[in-house]
Amino acid sequence: MEFGGLLELPKITRTDRHFLMSILSHIDKEASSITIDHKRDMQFFDEDVKLVIGIPCGTAPVRPPDHAVPEAVVTQIREMFGIGPGEHSILPIIEAVKQTYGRPMTTHEKNRFKVGLVICACTYLLAPTMKNDYFCTDYWGALATAELIHMHNWCRYTREELLVAAKRVKADLLGGRLKSNLSGCLPFVQVFYIDNLDVGEQNIDHTARPRVKAYSYAAIRSIIEKDIKSRKGDYPVIYGRLLVRTSSRCLLSQKPYNKATGSKHISRS
Repeated sequence: MEFGGLLELPKITRTDRHFLMSILSHIDKEASSITIDHKRDMQFFDEDVKLVIGIPCGTAPVRPPDHAVPEAVVTQIREMFGIGPGEHSILPIIEAVKQTYGRPMTTHEKNRFKVGLVICACTYLLAPTMKNDYFCTDYWGALATAELIHMHNWCRYTREELLVAAKRVKADLLGGRLKSNLSGCLPFVQVFYIDNLDVGEQNIDHTARPRVKAYSYAAIRSIIEKDIKSRKGDYPVIYGRLLVRTSSRCLLSQKPYNKATGSKHISRS
């Protein structure tokens, strides 16, 4: 399935929601970049999502431009898990994924596991909504044939949903709200941001893949603390003290040009 990166996710049960909200508020949706200032501008692409969390980056789109999914496909997948029309609780899907067998799985059971695993991944990691245990169906067209799931660009889907989530956070803050509900793939944006900061001798080597497995909660917390610009006790806390790593040591994959360093991007071999 090529979703092996999910097995590398560290068990982190705590997150700094204020830090995540700050990073999301600095995402430029049109440029697909985290823009703190002219020295701290980290553009991210589909390939970066693959490098950080290790999911398929195929050529087929996960969803068409109009986000329409054939009704027959939705019905097929609902029936696969015994979910009725209009129901959106993911619990039956979780039970199917967790099910164990005392014998070799049938083709149907294998396909149900693959489809269920991706739905769980999208619901809780890649593109979570603001509703608990609630699944969406806009990507189900890519699940119609279980053997072809890995041929789709799940990295682009994840990135696009993150950009939508960031736009929502910015709108809330511009509207005067001090807090906002967070959605989108937060582990990606957090690791991508801190993995590209220069913390001197504490820089973590960039050879491990996917990048998310290189970071414990303690490592993440340490870098976040070093990135605080505001004085102790100030609120809201302001981040962006650390500079971006030079291109020779930077995770930024991208294409022709790194706006943060003014240098050509390195090869991602």
